Amino acid sequence: MTMMPSKIPDISTYSPVVLTAKAIPEYTLRSSFILDSGATIHVCNSQERFRTFRQAGSDDYLYAGDSTVSIEGIGDVDIQVKTRDGMSTITLRNTAYVPQFHMNIVSLNKFIEKDVHWNTMSHELTYRGESYCKVEKHYG
Repeated sequence: MTMMPSKIPDISTYSPVVLTAKAIPEYTLRSSFILDSGATIHVCNSQERFRTFRQAGSDDYLYAGDSTVSIEGIGDVDIQVKTRDGMSTITLRNTAYVPQFHMNIVSLNKFIEKDVHWNTMSHELTYRGESYCKVEKHYG
C-alpha cells in the first residue's frame, strides 16, 4: 500500500535560490601533465614551456570530445620525471600548443611508438622493458 501525502505543499511562497559560479583563477592541474591513453598528440597549455616553437598553420587543430580546438603552435617541451637515480628529463617532441586546455597531456600512444610503456601495476614507465620512472598520482 502506497501512502500519499495528505497535502502537496504550496511552494509559491518560497524565495527563489540563486546560485552563482565563481571562476577559479588557477585550476589545480593546469600546470600538470596527465598521461592519457586516448590522446594521439602531446598537448601543452603554456608557451613558456616550449624549448622549440613554430606557429601552427590555420588547418592545424585537434579533437577534444565532440569539438575541434585550434592548435596555435608546435614544438618540443621538456618535462621532469623522478627516476631511481634522481630527476631526469623527457622531451615531448611535436607537442601542440593549446592555451585553452585546462591541463597538459602526454600521449601514451606517442610513448608506445618510442617503446615507452606504462605499467599500471607498478605505476611506472618502462623503456625497452626496463623501469624508467614512476608515474605519480596527484589530486585524484
